Amino acid sequence: MAEVNALRIPITGEAEIGYVLDDGSDMPPLMLTADELEAAALGAAWVASEVDPSLARAALDLVSKLSTVIPKELRPVVLDGSSQPIQTRARVSERFDGALLRHAIRERYRLQLIYTDRDGNTTDRIVRPLLIAFLGRTRYHRWMV
Repeated sequence: MAEVNALRIPITGEAEIGYVLDDGSDMPPLMLTADELEAAALGAAWVASEVDPSLARAALDLVSKLSTVIPKELRPVVLDGSSQPIQTRARVSERFDGALLRHAIRERYRLQLIYTDRDGNTTDRIVRPLLIAFLGRTRYHRWMV
């Protein structure tokens, strides 16, 4: 609390009871440069175009939230559409739930995978997903068996 007081942040309260930010006070504005905003908007646009619907929705929500908290003069950087990724191929439709996979990674759940390889052999495994990565438009998964 000494550090908070040194920053002159108006907080009232006491130890072991709790603290409250005083009325009329607010958190400082999100301070991003135009380049940082453009990077965030471009990244969000790429995510919205390349991943499962729930994460795509979250990426669009991020852009919407950014546009409400940044200074008015920087809003065109996020909203003008110039940071949209160029699509060179049609998006591949997949049959697995990316939201479920991301949830399993965050919560460290194991998943049962049942899949058929190129030769028609069916495999059943219990795995712990570790990460999802992209290289270009190809998605890679890392599992621990």
